[in-house]
Order: sequence, then C-alpha cells, then structure tokens
Amino acid sequence: MALANVESEQYYLMAGATLLVSIFLFLRAAMFLSGSAHAEGEVIDVQAVETTCGKGSPPCTKFFIVVGWAADGQELETTIEVDQVDGHRQPMSSAGYTIGDAVPLLYDPDDVTAVYREGKRDLWHWPVITLFIAGVLAAIGMAGRVKLW
Repeated sequence: MALANVESEQYYLMAGATLLVSIFLFLRAAMFLSGSAHAEGEVIDVQAVETTCGKGSPPCTKFFIVVGWAADGQELETTIEVDQVDGHRQPMSSAGYTIGDAVPLLYDPDDVTAVYREGKRDLWHWPVITLFIAGVLAAIGMAGRVKLW
C-alpha cells in the first residue's frame, strides 16, 4: 500500500510540473495575442520534406508554406509547417495551400519573427497538449490511490 502511495505522489508531482508548464504556455500565448498585429500574407512557395514524423514512426511527408507579407513597410518571408501526411512522396495538394493563396497572420510588432497563422491551432497546440498530459498524469496518480477491493 505504501508503495502505491509513493508512486501516486510521483505522478502528482509530474502532473503539477506539467501543469505549470501548460500555464506558462497559455499565458505566453495570451500575452502574444494581446499585443499582436494582423497582416495578410500570400503563399509564395509550397514545400514538401520527406522524413519520419517522430522517433520510431513510419515515414511521412511534412508540408511547409513560405508566406510573403509586409509589416511597417518591410517585405518579409516566413516558413510555416502546415500539415504532415503518412508516407513519402505525397501529392502537394495534401498541403492544403497553393501558390497565391491568402494567409491571415498574427505577428508580434516587436519581433516580426514571431508569426502564426490566424485562426489555426499553431498558437495553442503546445499549451493544450501539456494540459492534456497533466490531466492524464493526475488521473494515473488518482487511480493509484483508489482501492479496487
């Protein structure tokens, strides 16, 4: 019984640490949004990279778009990962973008290298994933404290 409690406490500690990371990421995203500016970009290139999508994963094709846009009179380019599809040599249509497509952007006026697609999951991806992981770890910790019989 004591061993189960020690393991549960470790899961609670990991859940707490992960929750702190998640809170930090949510606050960073919220601060970015509060000071961000809008820009309209245009796809100037679509690229495909054949790789593996994670350690031990099957091969996949990652798609990137190069977006041209302007801020404060500067002409800028940003490369953004937009999708990944299982298997190599996937068609460029899988990227979901073609050259000339409009891309609404959010950017930090103080750091124009901080750019996200407006209305997409780009900004909230990691905060949500870390929150989910914290919840799973807390649930595992609680399961270790429950007497099944």
